[in-house]
Amino acid sequence: MLHMGWSVIYRAVQCPLIRAISFGQSLHQRGMTTLPPRPKPPSESDCCNSGCDLCVKDIHEQELKIWENECNNILLGQAPKSSLTPDTYTKCRLLDIKSVNHNTSVYTFDSLGYVEIKPGQHLILRELIEGISVTRQYTPIAVPNPQELTFKVLIKHYINGCITSHIKTKWQVGDEVEWRGPHGMFLHSPNKYMKYIMLAAGTGIAPMINVCKDIVRDDGDITTLRLLYACKTYEDILLSYDLKQVASHWNFTYKTFLSQEKEVEKKRSYGENLVSGKITKDDIDLELINPLSTRVLICGTREFNSAMIDHCNQLNIQTEHIFKF
Repeated sequence: MLHMGWSVIYRAVQCPLIRAISFGQSLHQRGMTTLPPRPKPPSESDCCNSGCDLCVKDIHEQELKIWENECNNILLGQAPKSSLTPDTYTKCRLLDIKSVNHNTSVYTFDSLGYVEIKPGQHLILRELIEGISVTRQYTPIAVPNPQELTFKVLIKHYINGCITSHIKTKWQVGDEVEWRGPHGMFLHSPNKYMKYIMLAAGTGIAPMINVCKDIVRDDGDITTLRLLYACKTYEDILLSYDLKQVASHWNFTYKTFLSQEKEVEKKRSYGENLVSGKITKDDIDLELINPLSTRVLICGTREFNSAMIDHCNQLNIQTEHIFKF
């Protein structure tokens, strides 16, 4: 009985193993033996400890599970999924690249079918750079619809940016790029809050625009929206057309802060509310008519987010009334 039991166990383990080895040999004959590299864990400095909607540590745990599934699928010869999902990477074809200023571009991808991306949600990009798997989160600036079957992301290129330098020099129209999603826990309940104060910097405008468009489209939603938008110079202002379009609605207004623009007055065009400097605690305080009925949304660089959260804490804004994308 003991010998027969071990024999049964051996055969049960051996069969899938043999199939995997056999498939691996088949892959080797086709030059496809390389499995994806194990995701590199984030360093302690990668986490900003400010309560991000999806922390880099959470993303790493997701990446490990995805990596294990991908390795198993390769060994077992299972085909990857052909549409965007939160837990599986899908190769989406790059359809268009449009420069919007000196360091930012809009990239349009084939979504491989309709994907519901709610306002404020984001996608996760994965690139293999020098043998290391690197991920970044980007918010689509145009929520997909059934007619277009595409999505667009706004990407700023940083001189020393690991992934953005790769994107700027390597990506070409026709390339297939790995994405997964959507992700994000932001929820808007019409008229739950009297006012949203939106604090954004640079490409952090992306989720704000989608949230604003969604709210102003609803005639029954009387939530007022106030955006304080931080940029370095006038040329760094992104999605200005979208901002002016949304500003045609009664419940949305915005002010742009230019921290490195020398002649703000000369840059101002009709209807633009431009000021020199950075967003301060006093600027936020001016918008706080009723803190208990106000929600604060934050999206920008790590330093910007940290500064805005500090301002909110000093103004005694309750934590549950603050959401950081």
